[in-house]
Amino acid sequence: MGNTYEFKCPECDFQVTCSRGVDRGFTIEVLPMFCSKCKIVKDIHIGNYVYSKSSDIEFKSIDKVCKKCETGEYLQEWDCHTCVNCGKVGILYRDSGICWD
Repeated sequence: MGNTYEFKCPECDFQVTCSRGVDRGFTIEVLPMFCSKCKIVKDIHIGNYVYSKSSDIEFKSIDKVCKKCETGEYLQEWDCHTCVNCGKVGILYRDSGICWD
């Protein structure tokens, strides 16, 4: 089960709710990424877990795509520590209490 966190920069008004690094539910895996075109941080779907009849689990990567601009060209992995708005290192975070599947 995946978890989300509330991130907030102590220096500016940047805040976002997303995963803290690679996270997975039962069938998908996500990664928080920054789209430099849209100027947003979002959990981006990066792959699926496929279950076979023999109980094997296989991970299949998919192309990373920003849902807003519909391209992966401007996506970069977000480190969850650096504010994408002001560049300050030291983003504060707390568990949002939201679990996803």
